[in-house]
Amino acid sequence: ELAEQYSPAVIDSDAGTIDIEVLFGTDVTDLLPTIEISNGALIMPEADESQDFTAPVVYTVTASDYMTTKEWTVTVTVNPTASAEAEILTFEIADMDSVNINTTDKNITVYMPYGTDVSALTPTFTISSGATVDIASGTEQDFTNPVVYTVTAQNTTTIVEWEVTVIVPEAVELTIHDIQYTTDASGNSPYLGQLVSTSGIVTAIDGSNIYVQDGTGEWNGVMVYSSSMAGSVAIGDNVEFTCEVDEYYTITELKNIVDLNIVSSGNTLPSAAELSTADVQTEAYESVLVKVSNAECTSGGDGSYVVNDGTTDLTIYKGIYAELALTIGTNYDITGIMSYYSSNTLYELLPRDANDIAETTVGINTIDGIVSMNLFPNPSNGNFT
Repeated sequence: ELAEQYSPAVIDSDAGTIDIEVLFGTDVTDLLPTIEISNGALIMPEADESQDFTAPVVYTVTASDYMTTKEWTVTVTVNPTASAEAEILTFEIADMDSVNINTTDKNITVYMPYGTDVSALTPTFTISSGATVDIASGTEQDFTNPVVYTVTAQNTTTIVEWEVTVIVPEAVELTIHDIQYTTDASGNSPYLGQLVSTSGIVTAIDGSNIYVQDGTGEWNGVMVYSSSMAGSVAIGDNVEFTCEVDEYYTITELKNIVDLNIVSSGNTLPSAAELSTADVQTEAYESVLVKVSNAECTSGGDGSYVVNDGTTDLTIYKGIYAELALTIGTNYDITGIMSYYSSNTLYELLPRDANDIAETTVGINTIDGIVSMNLFPNPSNGNFT
């Protein structure tokens, strides 16, 4: 490869030839090639030596066994006419998300992360061989408005203006209810894939999964996936943040946090929505703080149990509270975060700690020698206990 070459080198391995065409006007008497050879091989003349390519130059490559050799003949030809190409071939800005170079309309669009200050960006770019440009690569620019780069081809008559626009995404300000509410059968958020700003009270933390809620009841809770946020917030914090809406195994989640602000700490959590074990198992209560009452543990063990309050079975899982242990045949009031485990197509209630589990007790009172009992219906058989 030569810095002055006009087109890619033509390498014929069978014939041992390399043909390179260089730009019109190139002085071929002193050119420094860039040569890549097989690992461990040697080349003569050495790769870092300038050469006079007025006539073909023969390079001898010796393999790493020091016995196998091959001669390569390099021929350099000067293009007889000045290049008319005035392209911007590559264009980069540090930390950019992506770039689109439209060679037809001669415009370039650079997409930068949320929050980028576009008033002082330094792009680097390459242009057609032999061409010149009015703004040099590596020059700081203000991209508040589009910037025009004028590229002049080697022939000096072909002049092309390239318009470069830098786009920074703007977040849509929404409530958690806005993000979660949907009538679509898939349960997917209507803002899937969009950048949003929202806020709420942290109700639970499970490693990198943070549950945030901005009201009581359906559609008001959401899971936020962020390892950095998990280390900086606590339950009861009122947080504002900007993020991307995603669906992870049918659970709406907020991810890729780009801005986080803790407004206040130690806030009272939203009240748990009190529901039956049947009514709680809907998309509307996904990631919401809920409570089921007087539900009998009918089966389970090792942190996964089934309870029923007389309406339907509900799985209680140790996802957040690792020490979760229920006793089969005992009734409980259970508070926690409602979740969904898609591989089993199953709703789960996730208690956060021991305070979320309360046995439903049978009360016995004696007044003037009379025994009165508080009886509770047993969901499994309808009898009183």
